[in-house]
Amino acid sequence: MAVVAMPLVTAAVGFTLNASLNARQQKENNLRLYADMMTRREQSDSDLRKDMFKSILDKFTSPQVDPKAPDYLEQQVLNLELLASNFNESMDLGPLFKHVRRLIPDESGIVPPEKRKTFEDLRGRLETIAVETNERQLRVLGDSGAVVRAGADDLAHIGDSMAFLRFFGPATVAKDPKPDDSITQVCLVMDSRDQQPHYRRFKLEVTDFNLTSHELQVRLYVSKVLDEKTCRQAELDLKGVSEIDSKFWVGLFDFPIVDNTRLTQGERCSVTVTSLSKDRAELALTYFPGSRASLKDKPYFDELEHDLRGSSTSK
Repeated sequence: MAVVAMPLVTAAVGFTLNASLNARQQKENNLRLYADMMTRREQSDSDLRKDMFKSILDKFTSPQVDPKAPDYLEQQVLNLELLASNFNESMDLGPLFKHVRRLIPDESGIVPPEKRKTFEDLRGRLETIAVETNERQLRVLGDSGAVVRAGADDLAHIGDSMAFLRFFGPATVAKDPKPDDSITQVCLVMDSRDQQPHYRRFKLEVTDFNLTSHELQVRLYVSKVLDEKTCRQAELDLKGVSEIDSKFWVGLFDFPIVDNTRLTQGERCSVTVTSLSKDRAELALTYFPGSRASLKDKPYFDELEHDLRGSSTSK
């Protein structure tokens, strides 16, 4: 009986092994085919984006007889819409936005009545593109970091004193604030690369306003990484734990993914203007990991060393 069963067992085992090998080979072939298709698709998309980028950028650099003609300006605004939709995370579009904004005549210039509405619409479109791009980037950064909003008023009287600025939300830090008091400090938290929550104290002041360039001058204080209790202390001496004390100009055309401030341990922060009028501005303060910064924002050697040491320690 055993003699009869042996060939049957051998055949069954052989069939099972062959079926398993065939299934494994088929799976590997499918994976190889999928990887090849994805590579071709990414290469095709990359080539298309490269050609689009070159074509659009050439239009900005080509000489024009009248760079302030409405038709030309409308084409430039359209080009910026295309660039902002496809390349806002990989390159700094701020200079192009500012260049086109300077070309569009404003109320201070001598503009014929029949063109006034056209130029007003172009300025509105340009600012709308910038606001939408800022909000899109803030959503991306907020997924892995922290975003807090603030309003700044009295911009028209900023020469006499700093603008009235008030942060909103539970991250604010203030000592028994009154309704008409500024709230300029927040404690933000973010999960770090070592999987530990990092708390930092931020303070923001609006010190000047340039109506011509549509930009605010801000002063930003950022603390070192703190524990939660210290970070939320209303009486904290920020200068004693300060890592960043910087003054700079920022406007609607400064985008947070590409225009940000480096912090230690591979972290970043940014100040973004999301709305701006003659007397009021709305801002967003963002605290996020450097991995979310633009492709052009390469890590420093000390950040790479920190990553390597962290990975070797975890092993």
